[in-house]
Amino acid sequence: MVTNLSETKSPPCLKALDELGFCTFPVFENNEVEQLLSLYHSNFGERSINALYASHNSNPVEQSLYVSREIKKIVSESLQSIFPDYEYFLGHFMVKGANVEKEFSLHQDWNIVDESKYKSYQVWIPLQLSYPANGGIFVVPGSHQFFGNYRSGSYGIPVVPFDEKVKPLISDIIVPAGNALVYHNGLFHASYPNTTDEIRIAVIANFVEKRAPTFFFHKNKEANATELYEITGESLIAQLPQFEKGIVDSSYILNSTVPLCKTDNAQITSADLVSHYEKKFCKEPAAQIKQLHITVTDELEQKLNEDGYTVIDLLDATQVEFFKKEYNTHFGNIDRTPGRFTTLQDTDAVMKKQIHDFIVKHIDAPLRKYFKDFIIPVSQFYTKKAHTSGDIDLHADSTLLLNHQLEPHYAIWIPLIDVDASNGTLTVIPRSHRMNGAFFSGTFACYHQAHLDWLRQFEVPIKLKPGQAVIFDNNALHNSTANQTDIDRLCFTFRITHTASQYYSFVGDGNEIVVHEEGHNFYMDSNWDGENKNPNAKYAGTLKNSLTKISREELQKILMPN
Repeated sequence: MVTNLSETKSPPCLKALDELGFCTFPVFENNEVEQLLSLYHSNFGERSINALYASHNSNPVEQSLYVSREIKKIVSESLQSIFPDYEYFLGHFMVKGANVEKEFSLHQDWNIVDESKYKSYQVWIPLQLSYPANGGIFVVPGSHQFFGNYRSGSYGIPVVPFDEKVKPLISDIIVPAGNALVYHNGLFHASYPNTTDEIRIAVIANFVEKRAPTFFFHKNKEANATELYEITGESLIAQLPQFEKGIVDSSYILNSTVPLCKTDNAQITSADLVSHYEKKFCKEPAAQIKQLHITVTDELEQKLNEDGYTVIDLLDATQVEFFKKEYNTHFGNIDRTPGRFTTLQDTDAVMKKQIHDFIVKHIDAPLRKYFKDFIIPVSQFYTKKAHTSGDIDLHADSTLLLNHQLEPHYAIWIPLIDVDASNGTLTVIPRSHRMNGAFFSGTFACYHQAHLDWLRQFEVPIKLKPGQAVIFDNNALHNSTANQTDIDRLCFTFRITHTASQYYSFVGDGNEIVVHEEGHNFYMDSNWDGENKNPNAKYAGTLKNSLTKISREELQKILMPN
């Protein structure tokens, strides 16, 4: 969580908000989250929540108005530091009961502005870690631009049940307390069933452009027109029961009329979503649509999105020799017993940091040809000694981001000698990064481990010259071949993310994954021990019922789409 509100001003992912229709980032301090929780418990803490509970249309008007005003007091300053041209419209609590098996289907919220001219955003603020198993949100990226439709009590809203057609379009969003998911009112979004034993509490605050007039868009079939009635956030709450039925009180001021909207919200289907999505993203899976970017060219990112890996020419011969000299200076006389040697795990804390700093310093300029706005959290020399067989088997590197589909996290593997299948080259399974919602850690078994023998048929060994680099998505399954030669295979490797990314550690026990917030120096901390978190890290929550399981048939669809 952020420690200074000034850090949240203009987060880089805001550039993606209007393109994707949503983004998520840190906003609130601990005390603000605690104030919101206190407001909830003081007003609704005794209430039994059995399904989906929205406070603004389930209580007396005066209580709903009071809650909205109190939410404004708590969230406005932080949000307006990010959205200075917007103002608070209304707010309420949205709570999903424990062990509720029903999902809240994909839908759009009412439009309260002319969305062809102005914008309004919903700010979804969970008060504990929100994730798929406890009723977390999923969205269809870009869907706020699909229809240009009016939505209200009289127009209705589109409701699209989840099905196999929609599945490739959706992006699951994990949001910890202190972060917010901001999305356009017109974005198709939904929430999963809450399969846990605890209720999921969130706040929704609606923010509107200051210059935008706000209306109830009333469908008047008899007049063959859309009537625009002036509203405020408080008048909308006060008249919500009537508005939901399409009834407009005579006291409301008719501002103007516009033509009827031709889109029939009730007729929008999953097939319509698929059609519009493919026109916008050219069949790009939602699991690869990012709110942050570090590649210099779209072509490089597209290649990584499609296959999960690519090869680039990164170092010239002089640079290769420079890195080899550094390695030999410190480790040229390592034990020749077959096995592996890494400077991250097989040296002391001082040496691993010294090598990391060396790699970061001297790889920066070559990397700038391909990447921007990046940070390197971990790096190491990695030796597979002569006559050494496989040592790790197929795996993906440990998860570091909550929403790996939204933010770049790439590994880069650079040999300092010629490598091929005979001496320990890298192998990658193309497209294996496309598993949405998969977490990886040495402390729990992930989905692929039930399919290891079958998956090996898809491994691609990559032949490389010294200084060439394999870039691969952190979620891509990979391995290395045995070194059958008399010469050690020497390479160095590191990972890169966006400078704005927040890191997390994931430690599993059974079907629960404990999550801690980590700093960018997580791996270089002297307390880091393999998969163990820094003991000073802040607890972010526990993911329950969250280990992804996938059938052989589903895997085959991902790895062999044709």
